[in-house]
Amino acid sequence: MTTEQLFAVAGAIAVGLLSLLGALLTWRALASAGSGLRALDADLARRPTPLSEGLTRARSDMHDVDAKTERALQSLANIDRRLDAAGAALRARRDASDRLRSRLVDGEESIARLRETIRLLMRLNDLRRDFWA
Repeated sequence: MTTEQLFAVAGAIAVGLLSLLGALLTWRALASAGSGLRALDADLARRPTPLSEGLTRARSDMHDVDAKTERALQSLANIDRRLDAAGAALRARRDASDRLRSRLVDGEESIARLRETIRLLMRLNDLRRDFWA
């Protein structure tokens, strides 16, 4: 064997040993990380997840909001019907009030004519007395 070949074999052996040392260190690090992850998994499996509880609470809150929204929409529909009925009743009362007002004005005019007629009759009566007296 030549010197160059000897150096190449020694370099390959050194690289192989360094690779084995790196693999051993990596294996030990992964083993400790694996045991830590298994412990974390066991711990998480024992207690309930806050995310699950939060989702359940959020779903319940959404159902409550949905029910309240449905009640609000029904109330708005009822209010709309009541407002329409109240508007119709107010229009009917306003029409009746307008008719009564026009009858009152007509009555006042009739009373004014009646007063004038009575005044004329009284004057005519006075003239008759003066003429026949």
